[in-house]
Amino acid sequence: MCAPAPLESMPLYLPRSIQEQLWERALRTPAEEVVGAIFRTGTALRVEPLRNRARDRADSFLVDPEEWIRVFLGGRALGSSLWAIYHSHPQGPAALSARDREDAYPVIQLVLDLRELRLHAFSPPLWTELALRPAVHPREGSGRASGTPPRPPL
Repeated sequence: MCAPAPLESMPLYLPRSIQEQLWERALRTPAEEVVGAIFRTGTALRVEPLRNRARDRADSFLVDPEEWIRVFLGGRALGSSLWAIYHSHPQGPAALSARDREDAYPVIQLVLDLRELRLHAFSPPLWTELALRPAVHPREGSGRASGTPPRPPL
């Protein structure tokens, strides 16, 4: 019997619609970190934006505890589980900071690097980077490189 492949070696399938929601929000306020949660119900994912309450939003985020409890319990009431936390890095880098690692929930962490315009995913507990190839499920198709933001409308 073969052992299962480690999570780090498996690609992360993130639907294009979810990626677009994350990029749209991050690019709307490119000078500030945005933060939010992604909940999973069965195979469906749902994005829940959260307000950044940090004093210096250019390089950190802080979620209001009451808002977090409301969103988390609301997800549970819908039968959802917390699948990932996302936030942006307006000036990069495309990695989790020491603070990110220290404060992270033990779920997938997504970082939108606005300097390089790349989406990166990290897996607990060692926060190794997950492959976003392809970034969308093969049945959904993709017209752009994995993890890149959608093109702005003309």
